[in-house]
Amino acid sequence: MKTPRLRIYALIAFMVVLGGTGDMFLSLGMKRIGPMEDLNPSGLAWAFVHTATSATIWLGILLSLGFFVCFLTALSWADFSYLKPNLAVTYVFVTFLAYAVLGETVTPTRWASVALICLGSAMVGLTRHRTTAPAAERVTEQVTEHAR
Repeated sequence: MKTPRLRIYALIAFMVVLGGTGDMFLSLGMKRIGPMEDLNPSGLAWAFVHTATSATIWLGILLSLGFFVCFLTALSWADFSYLKPNLAVTYVFVTFLAYAVLGETVTPTRWASVALICLGSAMVGLTRHRTTAPAAERVTEQVTEHAR
């Protein structure tokens, strides 16, 4: 069964939001916890407890888990070499969130770098999303050929 390109684009857009928002919450949670400067056992234990009990961190983890489930679905629909570069659009969303929500300064050089990544993503997006048959189709073809 062929998956329509529009369905793949919609899933990629959803993944960009899930992944980017998840990363933003992880960053926000770690900024609230503060830098891990003491890398001795007691300092690491302190950091672990604060990280494991942070609602912000857990929200980031849940959003990242949602991204991962969608990623597995997308891998069943499209080639890895098509999917991964298209997900680079996440960099735009993450950079925007860093600026708008986290208050980070984003230099023109950084924005230009993000624009170049998007240009590459757009070029990959113009190609076919599936260049190989799904594994189930290949196995069916092999069984059919062997039965002849």
